Amino acid sequence: MRTSIVPRLFVILYLFISFSELLAAPAPRNDAAEPVPAPVCSGTASPSTSSDPVELRPAAKTFIKWLGVNGASHSKICFYSGSTGTTGVWRNMGTISATLGCDWITSLLTLAGIDDTETSQWTDTAEWSATSRALATIARNEAIVILGETYREDSVWNTVELPTLRSSRMLGWVTKIDQYTMQDAAGKIAGPHEIQ
Repeated sequence: MRTSIVPRLFVILYLFISFSELLAAPAPRNDAAEPVPAPVCSGTASPSTSSDPVELRPAAKTFIKWLGVNGASHSKICFYSGSTGTTGVWRNMGTISATLGCDWITSLLTLAGIDDTETSQWTDTAEWSATSRALATIARNEAIVILGETYREDSVWNTVELPTLRSSRMLGWVTKIDQYTMQDAAGKIAGPHEIQ
């Protein structure tokens, strides 16, 4: 009779330990992979010049979905806008993002398997705005922007990304937004200074 009790005690002990480990495991983070806001995931974007939704191109929809799935592992994001002299900031973003240790939209598009032949037909008011909003939505902790000495007031940075990052900061997802300025065509940057 004793031999039949011992295995049962081991089973009970095993179940108790397993259940205790389950209870002791950290709760899943609610910020690990938030869904992208509904207007972005729906495949439409509202251009600033019209209230009618515009259908996004397939590559933009694919990228937004990819960010929703993979965004939590790419949460330090560099944004950019403008130019210094005749050199657009985007020309130096590969080097700048490597220096600052952040991902930027082109590096993430590459990881998502979307090449520039698919993005060359995107427009600021539709695809770039929607994908930039999704990108700003996944940013966590420190967000970084590299601005040229000049940039448009109606740029995607000013109208989409910065307002989204400020909303994320109010929710506690983004702790600060650091701005760097590209000083020359070689990509030398000055900063940071924190954007309020």
